Amino acid sequence: MSVAGCAGYTVEKSDKIEQKEAKIENQSARIEELNGTVADLESKVESLNSTNNELESTVEQTKKDLDAARNKQVLCLYSAGMTNLNSGIEYYNSAIDRFNAGNTRGSRADFNVASGYFGSATTDFGRAAERAGASEAATVKQYAKDAQQYASITAQECADYQQEMYYRLKGNTSKAEEYRSKAEAHRQNAKSYKVRDLSDLEGRLGTTIE
Repeated sequence: MSVAGCAGYTVEKSDKIEQKEAKIENQSARIEELNGTVADLESKVESLNSTNNELESTVEQTKKDLDAARNKQVLCLYSAGMTNLNSGIEYYNSAIDRFNAGNTRGSRADFNVASGYFGSATTDFGRAAERAGASEAATVKQYAKDAQQYASITAQECADYQQEMYYRLKGNTSKAEEYRSKAEAHRQNAKSYKVRDLSDLEGRLGTTIE
């Protein structure tokens, strides 16, 4: 009986061990499976993090490139404004010289051309001010606005001088003097605004037009 009992017990014990071992094997297999899944996911996360870092770096570089392009655009617009402004000044001075020489008709013509150039300069400086919207370009924005105001007022001055010449040609001295007073008032007003050199803006933006 004891042998049978022992044999029966031995078989029962062996079955339980096998079941436990099988369970352990299944758990081990599951663990290995999960280990593989985790490793795969960790690899994907690492890859995504790397991609995200690359994207962030790309975005930052793109922003820097955009700022640099905008700064050059501001400088180009301001430079165009300066070209028109200087052309206007040449015709303005010529108009004064012609008037002093008694050439009223020629003076009127030059004031007309000068007014056109100053009007174009006003537009260019205004566009430069619009593009200089970033915080670091705040001073440059103000520079462009000052130049815009100067050009705009000087254009009005030239328009008034042109009218003065018109009425002088018509022989209406009182009306001519009225427009001269208006022009001189504009001249005084224009002096309130300073036109900076392009190099001043380049220094502020840390770049050149080239």
